[in-house]
Amino acid sequence: LKPKPRAPPFAPLPSLRRVTAFLVQECARVYPAATCPLCRARCFPDDPAAIVHDVEHPRHVERVLCNHLYHRDCLDDYLKTPPFKGGKKCKARACEARIFHERWKVSE
Repeated sequence: LKPKPRAPPFAPLPSLRRVTAFLVQECARVYPAATCPLCRARCFPDDPAAIVHDVEHPRHVERVLCNHLYHRDCLDDYLKTPPFKGGKKCKARACEARIFHERWKVSE
């Protein structure tokens, strides 16, 4: 896109500031150093080229609705282990959110 010659300088809307603040503070700063709450290993490798993209790989990273990250196999084992009554809760520190992910959706 070419800027218009007499257009005013770009000024982000307040809603855009909230979105960018969330992306920077909650994602870009947190996710690279995030650890799996179950195995306590780092979710992402230091080298971005080594990130696992295969969704069936045991070390593939899954994000649950409360925005915490888990390794695929860790989450799979946790969700398939009893007790099931009342649903499973996130194992991250100070998070009591119920875990839900499309892959492990239960239908009646």
